[in-house]
Amino acid sequence: MFPRPGESSEVKHFSGPHDGVLAELRHAVRTRRRNEQAVRSIVLGDREPHPELSVRSAELPAAVRDYLRFGRAFTSGGLPRVLAALPGPNVRKRARGGSGPATVFWARDAAWRAQGLARSLAGRHLCLHEAIGVCAALRGLGFAVDIVIGYPTVESEHTEGELHAWPAIGDEPVIERSSGFEASHVELIRYPEPAGVVTSAGAVTSADAGAVCP
Repeated sequence: MFPRPGESSEVKHFSGPHDGVLAELRHAVRTRRRNEQAVRSIVLGDREPHPELSVRSAELPAAVRDYLRFGRAFTSGGLPRVLAALPGPNVRKRARGGSGPATVFWARDAAWRAQGLARSLAGRHLCLHEAIGVCAALRGLGFAVDIVIGYPTVESEHTEGELHAWPAIGDEPVIERSSGFEASHVELIRYPEPAGVVTSAGAVTSADAGAVCP
């Protein structure tokens, strides 16, 4: 509606049944932004992160494709096939190749977004399957992520005797290592293996991945 001659052109706010909902939504958005800023300040301190560390939304489709593609490779060919094809971190995105707190923070942010989209498209899978998917997705984005297999130091009735797999940058996991159970974990093996370490790449395949927890 255009203002009549002599009337103010300011937007008028009309009261209605949805005003309360809209006000709550605006408050929630402002609160989320403040919380994000607080978390980043705690994690990163006063240092300005490299502008290329954060992952743009336009980069996610390719990351999700990598996640799904390597997940399918694991299902059909097991871990040896995946390890043979797993690329190194994207050299065109060297800024993300570190292992400091800022890099881990943005890697976790990207992992959460990529994993959520992949689960929406293909559902949930065993932890090793999803660790492989996240590793492939984040390596394509430039993060130096490995696949780690280990077990919790404290077992619960749901984790007794189970191994678990998770993607990590150094000693820092980039997604949760267990479902609803917080505990320290002991690392047994890491893929790709460090130089000079020789183990059997066929130790875990999709056929016996039931030994690794969901």
